[in-house]
Amino acid sequence: LASPNLPDRESFERYASRSLEQYPTVSAFQYTDADWVIRYVYPLKTNEASLNHDLKTRPDQIQDLAKTQKERKTVTSNPFRSIQGKLAIIVRAPLYVGDEFRGFAQELFDVNLTAAEMFEDLASDYAIELRDVNGNVFWQNGGEAAGAYTSVAIPIGDNSWRADIRQRQAFHPS
Repeated sequence: LASPNLPDRESFERYASRSLEQYPTVSAFQYTDADWVIRYVYPLKTNEASLNHDLKTRPDQIQDLAKTQKERKTVTSNPFRSIQGKLAIIVRAPLYVGDEFRGFAQELFDVNLTAAEMFEDLASDYAIELRDVNGNVFWQNGGEAAGAYTSVAIPIGDNSWRADIRQRQAFHPS
């Protein structure tokens, strides 16, 4: 969908609007220029705060930005608090025209919506904790659980999460 004059706002908005229909857990699509400043955001409503934001001011994002640009591959962040205050992950792809770096295409996923969708069928019977690559718990569906847990690796792009799953305690009326 991109024009040879990458990037242009029209191509970006066309791609983002079509993609949003297929990925309801995406809270924003962003184009970040070669200076790591967010220049386009879709949808703009609810995401205004990120427009023209310089990502060099976000220490939690610098390593992923540098890796994406240097290795020329799509990188998935660890969960973090977005500019809007939501728990999120970013899937970030570098944009090059020949050898010229033009910035990043980014998809910001709402972790709470994504996890709820992933575990929709298990949520009533199991207590689930999600851990990032460092073992830190960043999401849980709450509730009492009994016994040992099962740990499952969940690949998320080039990153991975671990789900610790325990069966909820059965209700025994007295």
